[in-house]
Amino acid sequence: MFIIDTNLSGMIETPLVTIAKDKQSKVTFEGVKISKDALVGELDQGWNIAVDMLDRGTALLCAQMVGAARKDIEIGIEYAKNRVAFGRPIGAFQSVQHMCADMTIWVDGAQMLTYEALWKMDEGIPASVDVSQAKAFCNDKCQAAVRSSQVLHGGMGFMMEFDLHLWYRRVCAWTMRLGTSFEHRARVSKALIEEPGRVRLGMNFQAVK
Repeated sequence: MFIIDTNLSGMIETPLVTIAKDKQSKVTFEGVKISKDALVGELDQGWNIAVDMLDRGTALLCAQMVGAARKDIEIGIEYAKNRVAFGRPIGAFQSVQHMCADMTIWVDGAQMLTYEALWKMDEGIPASVDVSQAKAFCNDKCQAAVRSSQVLHGGMGFMMEFDLHLWYRRVCAWTMRLGTSFEHRARVSKALIEEPGRVRLGMNFQAVK
């Protein structure tokens, strides 16, 4: 793994159009020359460093997803309380109440898993599987929550003048960053299958006797 100066000749940055409009780019290297001083750690050992960085980045990205989803559903629930249809607030309808309850449960669950992963990392406890649990859950449930909030608002939720789309776009984009749900579930499954004996989530995959 190397640290690359962005001003080096041959490094080409191509801006990408993304749903979140968050200034992502594709970086291409064409004949870029770097010195030995750019090497991070030992030769051929960069992946071990990268994995730790990716886990930390993924856990923090989960926190971003939870925050964005939380803001989004707060807007949605407040809207349900005040939007009047058929002579009463739409929040009085059971189907809308269930939708609001589901959104809250999903985001709370995502927050709990994210906090668990971050706490373990802070305590120096192996947390790779916890990070993957959090990311897989955040990908699915935070996206489901913001989508439900969009549905709750109807056409108004898709208006550019209304801030709701900002959170929706970001959460949807973040589900694809630093691992999809499929990839993180595969990581959890691999850890479960490789551990001999019976295992239980939340025990760092030590054998349960």
